[in-house]
Amino acid sequence: MRIFGNINPNNLKLVLFTGCCLVLISNSTSTGTTDCSSGAWFGSKCQFKCRCGQSSPCDPYTGKCPFDCLRGWFGPACQYRAASSSLPAWASDGNPETCDNNGTQPITAHLSSPMPLSWIMLGARSSDDLDDVMIQYKEKGSFIEKRCPQGKPVRSTSTSKSYQTREIFCHVKEVVTEVTVIGNGVGRLCSIDISLGRNVALKQWIFFTSFKIRSGSYHDMSSRPTSSVVDGLTYPDSSCVLVSAFPQDNKLVLMLGDTNELSTVRLHLIIPKDCCADIENYLGLRLYDDKYKRLTFSLTERHRRYQSYMVVFSLPKTTKISVVMVEKLKDPGEMYLCEIETYGARQQRIDTHSKEIKVKMCKPILQLTDEVTFCLESHASLMASRVQTNESQRVREGLFSVENKKVVVLVVVVVVVVVVVAEAAVAAAAAAVVVVVMAAAA
Repeated sequence: MRIFGNINPNNLKLVLFTGCCLVLISNSTSTGTTDCSSGAWFGSKCQFKCRCGQSSPCDPYTGKCPFDCLRGWFGPACQYRAASSSLPAWASDGNPETCDNNGTQPITAHLSSPMPLSWIMLGARSSDDLDDVMIQYKEKGSFIEKRCPQGKPVRSTSTSKSYQTREIFCHVKEVVTEVTVIGNGVGRLCSIDISLGRNVALKQWIFFTSFKIRSGSYHDMSSRPTSSVVDGLTYPDSSCVLVSAFPQDNKLVLMLGDTNELSTVRLHLIIPKDCCADIENYLGLRLYDDKYKRLTFSLTERHRRYQSYMVVFSLPKTTKISVVMVEKLKDPGEMYLCEIETYGARQQRIDTHSKEIKVKMCKPILQLTDEVTFCLESHASLMASRVQTNESQRVREGLFSVENKKVVVLVVVVVVVVVVVAEAAVAAAAAAVVVVVMAAAA
């Protein structure tokens, strides 16, 4: 429990009651902006990143691209990343003009990392070609081929001529290792996009938290800027955080606004070539579900390109995740963290209208794990989520404003001072009464 100086814990009741009456309203996310004129972002709070090909700006309200999507991205507003796999170049180059002309042989994609299979988008020049295709998959550790249900074709327009797409939804929560496209229409397909998901970490609430593991533990939130690791930019375009400069005894905490069903976490780093082959000994990752239970996962991919280094962590199945923690295990020297990406498996509607964020400051104590305490809860639609615990008692509502956390801390400090002063005044008054009574008795 957090102790304010030498105040008796019983006196905190007044502080908590007073804090619960404080309501703060914020109109933006922790890293948001309302100016989408650059063409790099869209949405009412510029909360979504444009993913257009040919360096084209997207529509500032809908995210629609004037031409095609950036290579590796597809789907509604080009917000879905295609999974890395062994697909042939024509199927994954993002160009609807390059198609398969090699007959009707099945096409099998071996996934770089096992992942849940949510949905697939197929593209061809004719809807008839798309009607005669099916999707099969194998789950990890299984030799049995299963089949996804057929989806309905969706019409769209390419850069030049009419181009048809079909979305096939599988919603397989267990991880899959390979996907196969079969049918007479295979030989006329022009694209095969297997969805890794949408990066839901963009512009979410991220901060350092410090703690000490002992009775009367102290909890604090650092005001150091960390938003660069959720700005959608990777090396060499991004601003990165030096890992060795993490504040002492701190973890970098990412609170995902809406609890999302996720399957993959990516960390983009800059690492010297002679450093940190065993990255897991230098940098730790923790994931917590919507009940704040710690999750198990595995490191499934490592990619190095010059100094740029990406590690991929995969969960055994699609799981609701609300907290991502990154911690420095030992000094890695010149290692930088440039971006955290979290990919949700299901296709979700892109809601470009952010709701007004209303948060409260209530009980400032929450035991999230045996080691870390938090004071968070939010009704926000895009950040800060409900915090619960199954370690001890469920928290009574505890909320913290993103943009106004300094104000909240100041108010709480003022209230504490008032309580202390009031307690001292009461004690002084009681002493005065005793003196008067003794004088009268004398």
